[in-house]
Amino acid sequence: MEYRDRVVIVTGAGSGIGRATATMFAKEGAAVVACDVSEAGLGETLSAVRETLPGTMTAEAVDVRDEKAVGEAVKRAAGKYGRIDVLVNCAGVIHLGKVEDITAEQWDMVLGINLKGTFIFSKAVVPVMKSQRRGCIVNVTAAAAKTGGMNVGGDYVSSKGGISSLTIHLAKQLAPFGIRVNAVSPGPIDTPMLSGSRGRGEYSEDMRKNIVNATPLGLGTPEDIAHGILFLASETRARYITGEILDIDGGLFMD
Repeated sequence: MEYRDRVVIVTGAGSGIGRATATMFAKEGAAVVACDVSEAGLGETLSAVRETLPGTMTAEAVDVRDEKAVGEAVKRAAGKYGRIDVLVNCAGVIHLGKVEDITAEQWDMVLGINLKGTFIFSKAVVPVMKSQRRGCIVNVTAAAAKTGGMNVGGDYVSSKGGISSLTIHLAKQLAPFGIRVNAVSPGPIDTPMLSGSRGRGEYSEDMRKNIVNATPLGLGTPEDIAHGILFLASETRARYITGEILDIDGGLFMD
């Protein structure tokens, strides 16, 4: 188990890709700090893994937009374990709609959670990782940042494009401290976000079919993305990779 005794923070761990990622790290022996704004979602994640996996998992109910709360959560994790090896910024929401229908409030909400939240959590862990002279951050962007999206709103596309740019910026800035920063770029994944239950707006069945039909390998699973995240977090398999945006999208975007 490569991640035995490694300390990993995963945001958005209450469902979907975040839950799959937190669970997979725990299966690999990591001490996982699962973060989500939903206490109910965190409870479901914890109850599914706490007594069955070699790693450990604790929960932090935190809004990624709240800089003070995020800072306190990171401080507790670092104080408990003595270090932070990996941060996975997975918390996110989606919004559907045409540009003329997006309100300023919706724009602020989507960019606040997706982009600002990624920035705030990354900023909070950087001092810890700098003191260690090692660490890894993996962000979650989206294929929509490259394709322009199918049905999703411009706020969502912009937030994910911002995450991609922030990933490259942080990779360059933090490399001298032994900190690698990469991102995964999922295509259509079978999560509550795609069903509309954790997003803003609803994907109709026709929308879902169109997205799946446009993807050569069809609909992916949260575990497909989690595997990519664990690869990028690896100090052996990905030691020499930073600033990479790894497409895991079933062939939706090919380059």
